[in-house]
Amino acid sequence: MKQAIMSTAEACSILGIRPARLRHLMRTKAIDIGRVVEPANGKGNSSYIIYRDKLMTEIGRIDKGEWER
Repeated sequence: MKQAIMSTAEACSILGIRPARLRHLMRTKAIDIGRVVEPANGKGNSSYIIYRDKLMTEIGRIDKGEWER
């Protein structure tokens, strides 16, 4: 069974885009595949939580994640 959360790198390889572009799309809510977690103190980097089921739904995969590269 696959994990419910995937890395940014794995999501980028499925979508065929660079990590910076994926982060931008998530921050601007152009793509709804997970959550952007802002740093607690307002300084530092945001974290990106990407849900496998949401990503697979976004790209139109019916099997919800049985995809292997």
